[in-house]
Amino acid sequence: MEFLTFEAVLAIHADQLATYGGADGILDEGVVRAALAAPAHTFGGQYLNEDVAAMAAAYLFSFAASQGFIDGNKRTAVGCVYEFLATNGYDLDCSSEDLYDVTMRVANRLLDKDGAAEWVRDRIAPAL
Repeated sequence: MEFLTFEAVLAIHADQLATYGGADGILDEGVVRAALAAPAHTFGGQYLNEDVAAMAAAYLFSFAASQGFIDGNKRTAVGCVYEFLATNGYDLDCSSEDLYDVTMRVANRLLDKDGAAEWVRDRIAPAL
C-alpha cells in the first residue's frame, strides 16, 4: 500500500486553493500530520484500517473533520481520497453531489469513519 506524503498533501491543498480560492496556511501542523498518518496506523504489524476503502475514508474523515488548514480542509480531504485511490490502482465512481453530501456529513460529524468507509467501499473499482 502506498500512502500520501506530507508534501503531496500540501500540493493537494495548494491546488485546491488555486482552483477554488481560500486562505492559505496551516492552523496546526500536528493536526495535519495526524490526519496524514491515520490511514497507515498499525498495531502488531497489521493495519487498523482493514482495506483500501477504510484507508481512503480515514483520509476523508481525518482531514474534513479536523481542520488543520486555515481553509480548504474538506477539499483537501476529497483530493487526498482521489489521490490515494489512484496511486493504489482504484477509481471512485460517484457524482459530485454525492461526494459533496458525504464530505459535509463527515465534516459535521454526522457520519463516522466506519460509515465513510462503507460509502467508499460501495463506490470504488479497480482503475482501468
